[in-house]
Amino acid sequence: MPASVPQLVALVILAMLPMNRRRREATLEEMFSDPVVRAMMEADGVNPHELATMLQQVAQRLRTARRGDEIPEDD
Repeated sequence: MPASVPQLVALVILAMLPMNRRRREATLEEMFSDPVVRAMMEADGVNPHELATMLQQVAQRLRTARRGDEIPEDD
């Protein structure tokens, strides 16, 4: 079952904390390897593979929409 929006926001905020030191966005692999993020995902019943797949699909849809090939739809 996917995490709720507040849970996803919390994961993103946690993942961004180390980003400030690196001056770049964290990769999914880096975010999912963080022990705090992994503990939160486990506690919330988030499957990291399902979440990564969903985020990659959203990223692809956004890239496609930016090129003007299609308008993203709300599912």
